Amino acid sequence: LWFNIVLWKRILLALVIGAIVGGSVGDSIESISWIGELFIRLIKMLIVPLVLASIVSGVAGVGNLKDLRRLGKKTFFYYMLTSVLAIMVGQILVNIFVPGAGAPLGLVMPDVVPEGNGMREFIEVIKRMVPPNIFSSLQDNGAMLSIIFFALVFGWAITRTADPHGKRLREIFASFLEVMMTMAKGVLTLLPYGVFA
Repeated sequence: LWFNIVLWKRILLALVIGAIVGGSVGDSIESISWIGELFIRLIKMLIVPLVLASIVSGVAGVGNLKDLRRLGKKTFFYYMLTSVLAIMVGQILVNIFVPGAGAPLGLVMPDVVPEGNGMREFIEVIKRMVPPNIFSSLQDNGAMLSIIFFALVFGWAITRTADPHGKRLREIFASFLEVMMTMAKGVLTLLPYGVFA
């Protein structure tokens, strides 16, 4: 019966049941908090390989440089549009709800605020984008910019590599992406339990 319910309804139900159980039982419910932490770890486990596989497979599957340029322009436009929308929604919600107003944060405003150097900060972002060691970056979910850059360059290199090597790598990453999507679907079926905990 439980698995016949649509996933989003199971998540909502788990949220309601979790809130009721947590409110009625109190602090003793912390004995099952490890389930929620385990679910978060499962999600984090998927992020890097899923991003790497999807970008490399997508770029390698595009084909020639003209198609890659067109895809790059669309991606950049989509990224800028979603970023602007996120900033606007964030600003509107902050101005409406004023989070942290009246909270004793204990923050002291410095007498002199140092001016930022826009060009230097931009160069630092560019430097962080290029990973000195891709294997170190792959171990860190916070190094997503480096992973994306490597995946784009690696996917592009696959399109420029002669067959059978280029074709072989395209097929490997396409299969890798399929496996990662299957894993992601499996983890998402556990979402109601993570939400409950």
